[in-house]
Amino acid sequence: MLFTPKPTYDGALPSGNAAMAHLLLALSRRTIDADMPEFAKKQMDFMAGEAKGQPAGYSFFLCALLSELYPPAKLVCVPAEPIDRAKIRAQAPMGTAVSILEGPGEGYALLNGKTTFYACKGQVCLPPINELEGLL
Repeated sequence: MLFTPKPTYDGALPSGNAAMAHLLLALSRRTIDADMPEFAKKQMDFMAGEAKGQPAGYSFFLCALLSELYPPAKLVCVPAEPIDRAKIRAQAPMGTAVSILEGPGEGYALLNGKTTFYACKGQVCLPPINELEGLL
């Protein structure tokens, strides 16, 4: 045998292909690499074809698919002064993709000269605010 095929179905552990689909989706949301969304789409399309016949055998891939269909909320923090990054991440709702910038930048200005939070949920972005509580 010239190669060992890598199974696509999930057993006691997620398959490497399902884990790769999940990680490529996560990377495509968090990086600025223009190729990453295309890599994720190709892997998702491949896995969807594999799972079509017996979806119950592809539970980890289905979790990745759910995260693509119903993406997690996104939170961007633009600090006006040094902040406790761990505290910001802990205050965000579970599952929220949190990005903390070094300071104001393109598209992310300070509101009222204070630390500012930008949040998006689904395809809707909320107006920037200065307090994290009750945002999402």
